[in-house]
Amino acid sequence: MVLVGVVAAVMLIRLVIGLVTDSWWFADLGRSAVWRTRVLSTGLSFLVAALVVSTLATVVLRALRATVPLDPPDLTAARLRLAFASRPRVLAASVVSTLVVVLAPAFSSNGSMILLALHGNGAAGPRDPLFGRPLGFYLFTLPLLRALTGWLLALFASMAVTALVGAHITGAWRPGRPGSRLPYRVRTLVGWFVSAWFVVRAFGYLLDRWSLASSGRGYVDGPGATDLRTKLPGLIVLAGVSLVVAVLVVVGAYRRDAILSGVGIGSWVIVAIAVLQILPLAYRQIEVRPNSPGIEARPIQRNVDATRAAYGLGAVNSKDLAPTGASPLPAGLADELAQNARIWGPATRTTAAFNKVSSLDYLRVLDVDMDRYKIDGREQLVAVGALDRIGLRRDTWSQKHLERTHGFGVVMAPAGDVVGEGEPRLVASGVRPSKVRATESRLYFGE
Repeated sequence: MVLVGVVAAVMLIRLVIGLVTDSWWFADLGRSAVWRTRVLSTGLSFLVAALVVSTLATVVLRALRATVPLDPPDLTAARLRLAFASRPRVLAASVVSTLVVVLAPAFSSNGSMILLALHGNGAAGPRDPLFGRPLGFYLFTLPLLRALTGWLLALFASMAVTALVGAHITGAWRPGRPGSRLPYRVRTLVGWFVSAWFVVRAFGYLLDRWSLASSGRGYVDGPGATDLRTKLPGLIVLAGVSLVVAVLVVVGAYRRDAILSGVGIGSWVIVAIAVLQILPLAYRQIEVRPNSPGIEARPIQRNVDATRAAYGLGAVNSKDLAPTGASPLPAGLADELAQNARIWGPATRTTAAFNKVSSLDYLRVLDVDMDRYKIDGREQLVAVGALDRIGLRRDTWSQKHLERTHGFGVVMAPAGDVVGEGEPRLVASGVRPSKVRATESRLYFGE
């Protein structure tokens, strides 16, 4: 109890210091009302979360107290039996306080999300073409629903584990011992917690479907063909399976049939792996990759339409120009455009190619950018040789403080040239003499 009191005092002092400092800061900016709103919303959400956690913890504690055996199997169980008999309120306060400290802050830290959901306009903005939901729903409502779902999943799981561990510690249930069975009251309580977990998980799968509207796993930003053809219907299947498992777990708990609950949970695991992992991977390899432009045409068009709307390009008109046989470009411009046609872009493969051909020893190209320099009048890929501390074979004291202390040099190549087996044609490479000379070649601060 002394240790708990010390920890609580330290946490309280830190909380007070933070609140006072923030109040001074907001007052200096003339925004004390903002500070009061944040504090009140966070405190209220904490109290609500603490009340929920305390109520469930009390239910678990009463169930454990009712199942404490009269003949404890060991000294620990005997001490707990005495604690339950003579100091139930102290023990209840300890358990509840611990659970509140662990779980309630996870919910109260979402005070900003609660304020956005309450005061944000969830019906504002254009509707997405997949679900027909307005943009405000994704900005204000969905984040809070996802946070609340995650908190409830953690709460029900921790309560179920607490009941099982508590039954073991009190001696009411010792798995592995002949004839030892989980008390009926604890079994049904755990069954309800697990069932509630699956109900919340089913709701979470429906939220996951809405989250696909901003998926980044497709060919472009937004739901791709794999999401639309596999995950979108698969999440509905998983939500239905989760609800069925929730019923099976409760029935199994009341009938003392662990096999029924085990079969339900095992089936859910198999379906989840198949729907979320195996099926999308197989569809991506078999259907999407051989025909990406064709099968991703609809998601790409949605991405283009959203981009046009975001940048206000919806009113731009386009028309085809009939060829006349003569170049419509000024003399020399066509040749310049052809010379600057990009073969290399600032992508991951370009960075790997630079590291392959530049031979920078203990240096490494971390990122490649585009820029224009008067080197043959062409667009250039530009990078710097950053220090590769991880790549050093021996990261000794002398290397770290005397020899390998900084990056060095610039790496450049035209964006429209290749040499050899398709590598970029370097016009500058770190320490080698080249067309490019940096006034200061040492690099102490990279990107």
